[in-house]
Amino acid sequence: MINYFKNYINEKSLSQKFFDLGIFLLPSAVPISIFLLIISSINSYLKSGRDFLRDKWNIPFLIAAFLIILGAVVNTFYHNSQAIIENHIFWLGIANWIPLFLIFWGIQPYLKSKSQRKNCSIILISGSLPVILTGIGQYFFNWTGPFSTLNGLIVWYQRPIQFPGGLTALFNHANYAGSWLNIIWPFILASFLSNQKNLLRK
Repeated sequence: MINYFKNYINEKSLSQKFFDLGIFLLPSAVPISIFLLIISSINSYLKSGRDFLRDKWNIPFLIAAFLIILGAVVNTFYHNSQAIIENHIFWLGIANWIPLFLIFWGIQPYLKSKSQRKNCSIILISGSLPVILTGIGQYFFNWTGPFSTLNGLIVWYQRPIQFPGGLTALFNHANYAGSWLNIIWPFILASFLSNQKNLLRK
């Protein structure tokens, strides 16, 4: 394990380390995670330039981004409704989706090879341990929050389990916890099945 971390520190670039740390912190420290993923994405843009257009699967995202911006412009300047004050909702929609597209394009160099994707899935599972542990604590030991650090930058909500509702773990709502567990389940299952011969690793 120590040799693994030594090799990781020596071999990986700084932007790759930012990406890995951003993935690791995604469920437990979203603001820091997003900051690190944006930095790694910007670095990949500076290195690769416009290479992302060579991948045909990026073109639908580019078209969708264009349509989102076009829809916001049309609804802002050519909409006949009197509710002009609601036009800002269209631009908030852009602020919601376009950064996701940009990050999607920016992180592609960090997921090119099979080994990179496997490492990313392991990091994603490892970063989910706080979700699992806080969920167990919430369900069996009645841990409740909210817990905050860094002057409120990171908040773990840990709401009491009530009906209707359910286990939230460190998230604000049970739906978020369920969504996250659904996201990591295929990675956990794939990791489990890939170690069929080694019972200890399984």
